[in-house]
Amino acid sequence: MIRLPAVLKVIALFFAATAIGCATGQKEKYAFKEPRPSAYLEAAKRPAPLGPPPMEEKLTPYLPSPANKPKLLSLHFDGAPLGQVLQALAEDSSMGLLIAPDVDINIPIYVHLKHATQEEALRTVITEGADFFHSVEGLTIRVQRHDEAFFRLDYLKTPRLTTTKVGGDILGGASTGGGGSASSSIVGEFTVASTEAKEETNLWAQLGASLTAMKSSEGVVVVQPASGTVYISDRPSHMAKMRKIILEVRKMIMSQVLIEARILEVQLRDQTQIGIQWDAASRFSLFGREGAFKIVQNLGLGIGTGQGADVTSVGTGGAIGVSIFGVDALIDFLQTQGEVKVLSNPYLLVMNGQSAVITIGSQFPFGDVAGVSISDEGRVTFDSSIKRALLGLQLGITPHITEEGEVLLHVLPSITNLQGETIVEIPTTGGEVQQIRNPIIDLRQMGTMIRAREGQSVVLAGLIRRERNLEEEGIPYLSRIPIIGALFKNRSETQSVSELVVIITPRIGTPGTRGTF
Repeated sequence: MIRLPAVLKVIALFFAATAIGCATGQKEKYAFKEPRPSAYLEAAKRPAPLGPPPMEEKLTPYLPSPANKPKLLSLHFDGAPLGQVLQALAEDSSMGLLIAPDVDINIPIYVHLKHATQEEALRTVITEGADFFHSVEGLTIRVQRHDEAFFRLDYLKTPRLTTTKVGGDILGGASTGGGGSASSSIVGEFTVASTEAKEETNLWAQLGASLTAMKSSEGVVVVQPASGTVYISDRPSHMAKMRKIILEVRKMIMSQVLIEARILEVQLRDQTQIGIQWDAASRFSLFGREGAFKIVQNLGLGIGTGQGADVTSVGTGGAIGVSIFGVDALIDFLQTQGEVKVLSNPYLLVMNGQSAVITIGSQFPFGDVAGVSISDEGRVTFDSSIKRALLGLQLGITPHITEEGEVLLHVLPSITNLQGETIVEIPTTGGEVQQIRNPIIDLRQMGTMIRAREGQSVVLAGLIRRERNLEEEGIPYLSRIPIIGALFKNRSETQSVSELVVIITPRIGTPGTRGTF
């Protein structure tokens, strides 16, 4: 057995102890201890730490800067010259003063003001006290004798001549086959023509005359219809009046009226042969409700008024007023009186104060003789022409917007129908006769002035037409045998009665407003 030296044994024991100590220390260094559940509960019970104190916001009312606050002036002058007053105002306001040479600075000024702004003081002293014009340009007060203004009116230069006749010639222009002309006894005309009108129908001439009458002896008025401009210059007191009338004219010509017209023909039943029974309208029920269409006053073929409209009738027929809801009820009521036919439903956009005309129908040509002359040799000559009669519907309307926002309408509806023809015999050379056929025209028309509120309807009615129809039926050939032919044919006569009803609804529109179209 091999024995180790004692020194080696001691060294071996030292290294063994060192290795055991390192292993024990490493195990204690990286040891992980799991916390108990009670530790979480204790941490939740502890109050949260206090944070920084909240910031306090102090609200103060807004106060304008003293530099923006206008300076108030108090004036007290009894007969002081205008020049001295202006100089005092300029010095007190730290401003310059420029006075035109034609301004009289010796005019006495009588003014008492307290706590007035600079503009109020200048207007009171210069404009109202001395009747001069002033303006402030930068830091300079300018005083002039006259004010001036420039206006633009968008209005056509062409004057319009409106001729309205209740009882005129409805026959159109003629294409002459010979010479001469003739007049007709058939009536009913509404014409709108662009022509050289009289001064009272020319807007530009009328405006120029009004401004000339309102200006002073120093004033200047220049009206240019070609460019649609107006220039005025005068003392401030006269300028205010002229400016007001120009603005009113511009407001008038910029306004428009949209007119909805319903032109109906009611074929009356046997029980309503004398016309539509308007008294029954107040008892008419719409959707189970009576009084849906109400007439306040009914004068038959005279003048009537109703809710929402004031009516003044000057022609044949009558007029009543209804509300917007009552229009549908009115049509339903008319269907109880007979068969309703819509002749036309035009929409017309008309400028305020201007006339519009709508024509729907056809032209019927016919020959007309102007005169007959006989020469010494016995030759007969006559002047003939070809004319055309309008058959159909013609509606003329002129609207005018009142200051109260109502619409004053001049309405002229006219309907013509061909009833038949008549033969005119004209003697010619040699005792011969030439025949010319001329039409027999049935005419229905009315002319009225109506005042209605915007969006509310007015009804024109009362024009009745009676038509007789003769019908003959028979056996061919046998019905033509003399004497006994009457036994093989049958003649019947029928009569139909119709009434014209016109419903008009105006609506006002002005550029830049709610009613713009």
